[in-house]
Amino acid sequence: MIKADAFHRAFDRGFSEPATAAGLTRRRGRASIWLAARSAGSLTLAVRVNPKASALPFSPGEFSLDWKWEGPRTDPADDGTVSHFQYDTEADRAALPALNAAVLDRAERLEAEPAPLRAGRDALLAVRREGLALPPAPNHPGYAFYYLDESDADAWGRWLGARLSGWLTRFDAAPETLQAWCWRVLWKDLPRR
Repeated sequence: MIKADAFHRAFDRGFSEPATAAGLTRRRGRASIWLAARSAGSLTLAVRVNPKASALPFSPGEFSLDWKWEGPRTDPADDGTVSHFQYDTEADRAALPALNAAVLDRAERLEAEPAPLRAGRDALLAVRREGLALPPAPNHPGYAFYYLDESDADAWGRWLGARLSGWLTRFDAAPETLQAWCWRVLWKDLPRR
């Protein structure tokens, strides 16, 4: 298991080149936070490590993607959140459970002693596996990406970075917050207050 600082350094190794090519700039600091100036307002991507999950021995750490937009909002309650899964592709969403399952498979093979620690780890992995039955969806932006080591963090950076340009192109074509997406897609038949 690696600490958050090591995760961010390794993630950025894989993510930096495609992010820079797509026009993003990294903010100073230890965490991986990227800024993207867009014609309709700026976007910020914060790669968030779950500190509790990442502190469990012999178990994968997890991170999520936190996009915020400074463009138009639907109402004062709209905080600018943009779900990564609003603008990725169906193929990318379908691939994520298998990529996460590969990390869980490797975690199961780690030697965990003593037996109670192994039993706890195995129970947690079983719950995480059940969660993989549902692929990510736009209205669940906190979907967890799993990792064990720096090579996983680097691989996630490369995988996400390779898709970043297309993601930004789709965002630029129809920029909206998650709340606006929910009103347009999920809540379209509900009355607005």
